[in-house]
Amino acid sequence: MTAKNHRRRVSRTTRLSATQSLTVNIAKRPFHRLIGYANCWEDPLVLQAALQVGPGDRCLSITSGGCNTLALLLHDPASIVGLDFNPNQNHLLRLKMACLCVLDHGEKLELLGVRASARRTELYQRVRGELPSESRQFWDANRGMIMQGVLFAGRLERYMRLFGKLIGLILGSSKIDQFMACPDVEAQRSFYRRHWDGLRWRSLFDIFFSRAVLSRAKDQTHFRYVDFRGFGKRFRARAQHLLTDLPLAENYFMALTLLGKFYREEYLPPYLLAEHHEILRSRLDRIQLINGDLEGYLARIPDEEFTRFNLSNLFDWFSEANFVRVHREIVRVAKNEARLCWWNTLAVRHLPGEIPEIVPEDGLAVELLARDRFIYAQFQVGRISKALDNS
Repeated sequence: MTAKNHRRRVSRTTRLSATQSLTVNIAKRPFHRLIGYANCWEDPLVLQAALQVGPGDRCLSITSGGCNTLALLLHDPASIVGLDFNPNQNHLLRLKMACLCVLDHGEKLELLGVRASARRTELYQRVRGELPSESRQFWDANRGMIMQGVLFAGRLERYMRLFGKLIGLILGSSKIDQFMACPDVEAQRSFYRRHWDGLRWRSLFDIFFSRAVLSRAKDQTHFRYVDFRGFGKRFRARAQHLLTDLPLAENYFMALTLLGKFYREEYLPPYLLAEHHEILRSRLDRIQLINGDLEGYLARIPDEEFTRFNLSNLFDWFSEANFVRVHREIVRVAKNEARLCWWNTLAVRHLPGEIPEIVPEDGLAVELLARDRFIYAQFQVGRISKALDNS
């Protein structure tokens, strides 16, 4: 190692303590004590259109619910590192991987909760031996989540399900069923105008998705870098787009929210579709799961290790200084022409302009956000060009 590289490594290691301390504190918050996200709420179709994963790619993917790490595997990358500071999220992904490895497609849907089942205990016993010891201990201690269907056991899923129940109480559960059954987008717009978009809907949205309520349901630290009011109005504007501009029946994010379940089995996350079961089973050994924070992990990685970065909505939690610093590390560990993307829940952030090697693809990001099927406010896509980096 050259003296220059040694100084860089020492500098990176020295500045980790504050970030790691923050991550440890966040990981101990109630939202993350068990499963925060039982599903990924970032659209996998948008993710693939942004990253363009293909054969030979080496991907770094924030684990979250594990769905999108598995979705990327469908595009034949050489490897994927799934990273999460909450080890329970990796336990969840290991359970999903064990289902793919041991069960057939129908049994997988039963154990995870897509289909009703009276034999989840039996199915769990079959996959249990496929789990590493720490994951096995976690699920043994939390069998209640398995009995209810793990895809509905996350804290965010319970929150969104409560919202759907309140809509059913206020507008009538039959209205939700009728809305989901609309044959096309034009019918959805008409139904929304006639039966949905009124004072009760707006008031419910503005209260339920207010900063005060969201901070209790998720975590107050999630919104520490959001400096505006009117959370509910911003979320409602985005929800109106989803309900009136995109096909509703195909949107499993809205089905999970409005119905508290998946609407039809042909409209499931990619990793749950029957036609993908055997493909994923044959590629599971390409996934490596790591527990830890992003900046700490990147500091241990050699230069030019990855070609694709799925960073979820991780930067909702980052200060501006850490945000810029971690992007410098991403450039270091990225190969030339690597691609990255991430979402923001409410805060409007852009790829850091002070890092010239990151080339924003703003037009593509705007186009993909318009197609995204959840209520994120912001999406960023970038390409890493090291042509200007001659240091």
